[in-house]
Amino acid sequence: MLTPANANTNKNDVPSSPRSGANSQQHMVPLLRHTTLYMNDLAATLRNDRMLLEHFRLQLESEFADENLEFFELASEYEEAPSLELANAIIDTYIAPNSVRQVSQPSECKSGIEKDAKVMNETRIANPNIFDDAMAWCMTMMLEAWPRFLKSGYYQDYLADLADDNPELLSQLDQPSDDLSPERKLQWLLRNPSNAIARQFETYLKKIYASECYDFWKDLDALMAEPAGENKVKHAEKLVKLYTV
Repeated sequence: MLTPANANTNKNDVPSSPRSGANSQQHMVPLLRHTTLYMNDLAATLRNDRMLLEHFRLQLESEFADENLEFFELASEYEEAPSLELANAIIDTYIAPNSVRQVSQPSECKSGIEKDAKVMNETRIANPNIFDDAMAWCMTMMLEAWPRFLKSGYYQDYLADLADDNPELLSQLDQPSDDLSPERKLQWLLRNPSNAIARQFETYLKKIYASECYDFWKDLDALMAEPAGENKVKHAEKLVKLYTV
């Protein structure tokens, strides 16, 4: 079975009760950066922080979805150095019907890879873009799991490990850093209502009769963090009735 070099694919190795209780105020600096990620940021963030990646892998393992991260890692390696051997190994392991670590993909995405693979093997020329659509799909699913990860014990473990390795980083002030855009700073403030500025902002919105915008944002943010399923659909329908009818 093809797996990344240090990926843990054994579901039985996932800890049943990761330690939690890390100091939320102390750990606000990394948290504010991680709660404002967009899709194009997540891959780079995981690539540049191996410790974070491995804790996120545990979260995906607990959701039986870690094959998405495995596939994305290997497809990224293939992008950097395309080869027929690696492409076919990735297809056999993650894309082909009944493959041992099959990732969930739309049928048109899989058929596109199969067609490209046939041409690639006939010409013996590796196609560096063969997995582009599949990678985007997997990234979408990982991004959906990201808010749940930030609320999990696995993330608390990451913060605790980070505090051990980088105590000076976590001693910074409880405020968004200057390198965040205004939009991302606002997202951070809204997600951290204990912050004094956030409370003042909420008071101001009530004063100008616009607090429903804040309420809608909070409800929508909570909805996006929920796992896919019937409950999420019902929650969405409730919000539609509450804010649009």
